[in-house]
Amino acid sequence: MAQANTAALKAGYHYGETVEAINTQYHVAPAKLSPGTYRNIVGNQALAWGLLAAAKMSEKQLFMGAYPSRPPLTSCKS
Repeated sequence: MAQANTAALKAGYHYGETVEAINTQYHVAPAKLSPGTYRNIVGNQALAWGLLAAAKMSEKQLFMGAYPSRPPLTSCKS
């Protein structure tokens, strides 16, 4: 059973590596932005900042983690 599962997993991996059904190359033209200071942000950072903002606006504490015996890692109270 384990050998059959391993073979199926490897076959699926190799199929995904060689199939040409999906175009994964994109051309993104330069943005037309006015001069200024801009911030680069990625998904995890955006999510974290959004959670912090929501906690602050709702006046609730934000708990990040799975350890109920520990205090919250972040408090949004000023």
